[in-house]
Amino acid sequence: MLDTRQFKPDVRHFVRAEILSVILVRDVGRIVFIEIRFVTRIGFEAAGESRKTKRNRDKRRCDKPPIVKAESGDLGKTAVEPINQSGIRIVLLGHEPSVVVRAFDGRPVGSACHMQKASPAPLDYARIALRSSVLGGVNTRKSMGRLDGKVALISGAARGMGNATARAFAREGAKVVVTDLVDEEGEAFVKELGDAAIYRHLDVTKEDEWQAAVEAATNTFGHLNVLVNNAGTVIPSMMRDLSLEHYRVVTEVNQTGVFLGMKSATAAMEAAGGGSMINISSIDGMIGMDLVFAYVASKWAVRGMTKAAALELAPIGIRVNSIHPGFIHTQLGNANPTEESKASLDRYSARRVPLGRTGEPEDIANLALFLASDESAFSTGSEFVADGGFLAGESLPRGED
Repeated sequence: MLDTRQFKPDVRHFVRAEILSVILVRDVGRIVFIEIRFVTRIGFEAAGESRKTKRNRDKRRCDKPPIVKAESGDLGKTAVEPINQSGIRIVLLGHEPSVVVRAFDGRPVGSACHMQKASPAPLDYARIALRSSVLGGVNTRKSMGRLDGKVALISGAARGMGNATARAFAREGAKVVVTDLVDEEGEAFVKELGDAAIYRHLDVTKEDEWQAAVEAATNTFGHLNVLVNNAGTVIPSMMRDLSLEHYRVVTEVNQTGVFLGMKSATAAMEAAGGGSMINISSIDGMIGMDLVFAYVASKWAVRGMTKAAALELAPIGIRVNSIHPGFIHTQLGNANPTEESKASLDRYSARRVPLGRTGEPEDIANLALFLASDESAFSTGSEFVADGGFLAGESLPRGED
């Protein structure tokens, strides 16, 4: 329903708000996220003006778009946030929302096209009532997963953190493309996940294999919303003893692999209307660490690339963030896993990590789940640290410490 109001006796100002799409983003219990994409057109009509006058006025009309704002209707527990200038996201508690879209004259005061003496001046508003018919019959009482309708591609997902992340995503309703170099383990893993997952071999240093993995996602599941650059490697070595060959091996996987993943997935994610890229860095991408010189270099690079990509891809709705795990029980985190080496790592964590333990793959998977979901819709270009407090600093010695 469109209401119009006059701000001058002889001029009628208007805003047209037309719904392009209404998407149920998430529904868990009585908390519902709904996204609306709309278009607006702003103008004014003078009473009794001739067609020639109207045509001349139209030629002088500025191209600067109006300022569009949205606010909740009569519901006190409905929050509305803008998405650029073309949409809004609504968060509500078990209600059918009513939303008011307001337009403001954003053109400079005194310009030939400015229609009011004060700026910004409200021109008009359109009220959109989102009843069940508009929502396409969606049952907003139905319990849904946090990633329902999303498709994710995860590198290095046969083991460790990638494996735990794929499990978490599938559990929350996502379709998952599991990729890795260890084909036998990867194939066995997707059989556990059932129809929610497929496996593809992926050497992250090869661009053609990245392109094939993205095509597998879109051909099998229709689109791609989430990318998790998880694959990584480490070759322990002091800088002065590190060969150029080993340095390149580490940076090719950890740094170049992330670049190729983001580059290859961008077009498909843009076609899907945006999404989330999650790059697994490390606490070694926040501080220095001896014995792993090439690894530190590559993880700092991931942190920087994440920020650069976030700036580039934000206009097309793609968020890019990095996760920085601390000491985690994985094969990568413990290159020679034995009971003794695991116990040694746990003793170190008990002494050095404020939370007193070594992390588990699920600790990282849960953080990736948050970043993949629309719960993190306002987060991009940021570092998310999961290290049990390791980077918080040192505690003063007490007693026998």
